Amino acid sequence: MKSHTAILVAVLLVLAALPTPVAGQQAEPNNVPVFRAYVVDPVVEPGVETTVRVVFANDPVDTEDVAKPAENVRVRLSPRNTPFTVRTGDLFVGTMNDSDTREVAFRVEAPENVAAGEYKLRLDVFYEFDNAHRRVYRLDVPIRIEERVRFAVVGADSSVPVGGSGAVALTLQNTGELDARNAVVAVTAQSADVSFDGAQTASSFAADWPAGENRTFVYDTALDSVASVRGYVLGVAVAYEDPDGARRQSPDLAAGFVPSPKQSFSVADVTSTLRVGDEGRIEGVVVNDGATLARNAVVTLSLPEGSATATETEFALGDLEPGERVPFSFDVGISDDADAGPRQFTATVAYRDAEGDRRTGDDIDLRVAVAAATPEFGVTVDEGTVAPGRSGQLRVTVVNDRDETLTDISAKIYLEDPLSSADSEAFVDELAPGESATLVFDVSAARGALEKDYPAELDFRYDDGAGETTISDAYRVPVRVEASEDSGGLPFGLSAPLVGAVVLLAAVGGAGFLVVRRRGRR
Repeated sequence: MKSHTAILVAVLLVLAALPTPVAGQQAEPNNVPVFRAYVVDPVVEPGVETTVRVVFANDPVDTEDVAKPAENVRVRLSPRNTPFTVRTGDLFVGTMNDSDTREVAFRVEAPENVAAGEYKLRLDVFYEFDNAHRRVYRLDVPIRIEERVRFAVVGADSSVPVGGSGAVALTLQNTGELDARNAVVAVTAQSADVSFDGAQTASSFAADWPAGENRTFVYDTALDSVASVRGYVLGVAVAYEDPDGARRQSPDLAAGFVPSPKQSFSVADVTSTLRVGDEGRIEGVVVNDGATLARNAVVTLSLPEGSATATETEFALGDLEPGERVPFSFDVGISDDADAGPRQFTATVAYRDAEGDRRTGDDIDLRVAVAAATPEFGVTVDEGTVAPGRSGQLRVTVVNDRDETLTDISAKIYLEDPLSSADSEAFVDELAPGESATLVFDVSAARGALEKDYPAELDFRYDDGAGETTISDAYRVPVRVEASEDSGGLPFGLSAPLVGAVVLLAAVGGAGFLVVRRRGRR
């Protein structure tokens, strides 16, 4: 009995020696800091900056464990290998005891074309504990891109020349995961040199646009003549309905086009047969120096005012492919009072572009030579002497001094008293360049004409190489009136011996007449 009592007393003394816990007293930390985190709203909007709020705690997994205080805590959010950009740097938190929580906010930007799905960013927690140990704790921070409609410009083509109009074709793709309906694709010119039917904006429509499919939109586009050959930017915006019927607007897109060089023309191989006081021809070749086809091209010739005339000032060239050369010609007359020398003519080419619109190229200056006036014919007198009171022949040699064959040449002389002609015209069927012919005219001089040179005028009516009938200027040639050696001044060319013989015959005949008369009377 005494032994049991002694053992009980000994046990009580031992328990009394053990510390007794006080109600409400916190357990001593027995574990290093351990962190857990979650995202308040993990959905991130593409193309814009989103605030991602992260809540994290110093909380061991085992509920019976007590985390040691984490001191000098700072956090950093890293994009790792995701397409996101974190705009916020390190954030200082301070000390975190066991079970303490903190909320931090980071600015995160997602690309516009990022695909839907879940992405994991990394949260690095830098801290110290036990006044010496420095550690980093890494946590996954999940964020999510929801399925949506999104667009991208995947192609652009242009037939717009500088100073003209054409088409800009833009190809867009629905790169999202959802279908779009009733889409309106609007383009906006970013340069004053670009216009759409006179406006700065234009729109096209697509009723159905499934995910992953392309749609091409064509816009009639014009470019100012002062514009340069460079890239031009167009703003692109798409308004559409999502599968729930909500009307939405896509983020702004950009597209561009490069115009073709300005349609231009040149004139080569210009030749001229123009001559003062005459009609000649201007010939040349129009060259399409542009990069596009010029349809139904016409070259127009502008003449120097007052000194030149033309019955036709337009020449139809037809369709001109890039680099093609087409000849042209114009018949031009130069006035008599014009001066010889170089003259400035202007050629302009009008055409229809790829859209069928009428366009006009820049003026092309032509330097054309105008030769001095020269007679059509060279005229020399071979025989031209006549005696007073007599008739004779005027023989002249005519040479074609032109560079073309002349036909149906009618020559006529004009005489004044004391000269006259009973046959004043002559005809030559044809004269080639440099060819000559002799013309013969009848000329008579009055009996009382003085012995000297008298002027005779000669002109020609002929057809030129173009078939045009022309009357030449008058040519003055001399006709010499001079008594012949045997004329003695007697009229009609009668000689003295001949007159004597006539007188003698008359005398003899008279005597016979008298004899006969006398015999008769007997």
